[in-house]
Amino acid sequence: MEKRPRSILVLGWVVGVLYLLRAVALLFPYELADEVLSLTTAPAAKIVMGFMVVVLSLGSLALMGLTTILFFVWSYQAHENARLLAPGAPLSNGPGVMIWSYFIPFVNLFLPYSAMKEVFSASDAAARAGDDEDYRLDSTGGTLLSVGWIVYVGTNIIISAMNSLGTLSSSSELEMLAIQAPLVGGNGALSFAWCIYLSRLQDRAIARQATHAP
Repeated sequence: MEKRPRSILVLGWVVGVLYLLRAVALLFPYELADEVLSLTTAPAAKIVMGFMVVVLSLGSLALMGLTTILFFVWSYQAHENARLLAPGAPLSNGPGVMIWSYFIPFVNLFLPYSAMKEVFSASDAAARAGDDEDYRLDSTGGTLLSVGWIVYVGTNIIISAMNSLGTLSSSSELEMLAIQAPLVGGNGALSFAWCIYLSRLQDRAIARQATHAP
């Protein structure tokens, strides 16, 4: 049975929304909540607040894990779609390599971007009206991908550094979160835009392929 590309638009929306929710979870002041909890004297209020903090902490971890897993599922299918929609496209890295490269230090700074750029380019070429086989990514997709990746890498590096230095400084948690908020929020918004843009692009390519099918 011939393998056909599948729409990833619904999954793209789910992953994009999860990225936005994850950004909110990352900015929750857990240390401040613990301080408020320690100052609470009423037993009933202490139990309720403690339960809420635990639920929020576990929920945040579950949200991050679910977002990561679904993003990899979405990325894998997006790569498979690109291969099926544009057989002649230069996809030098397979979907497995693209996913595993996120876990390899230093390699994860450039290989996931390079692999995703190829997926974007192939999908963009397949979605065009002509059969010019031009696999160069258009300016909109290229800018979104480049800016999104720079913000993603920069956000992770800066927040990791701030969290490491935070234990050595007198900065309060709220001050740290105020600095991190634009980075985390921007990364969440761009990740959302990434998922929706590529998902819609591949849907157009799938529709075009169906229209031109013999």
